[in-house]
Amino acid sequence: MTAPLRPLPRLKQLAREINVTVPTLARVIGRSETYFRKRWNADTYLLDLPGEEIETLARFFGVPASELGG
Repeated sequence: MTAPLRPLPRLKQLAREINVTVPTLARVIGRSETYFRKRWNADTYLLDLPGEEIETLARFFGVPASELGG
């Protein structure tokens, strides 16, 4: 059995799988690229996004919000 991915690495994996960019993801959640890039590049375990933004990204990728820390 494999260990579950942490939220930020899982988000990055999903983005790579469909070749989606940071600016696109920022637009998906209605935030600036700078805001999103700070979280994308963070050396942290948590994605550090509000729950509604995690929910929006989960819907975009078609995965449960729990995979992204929601």
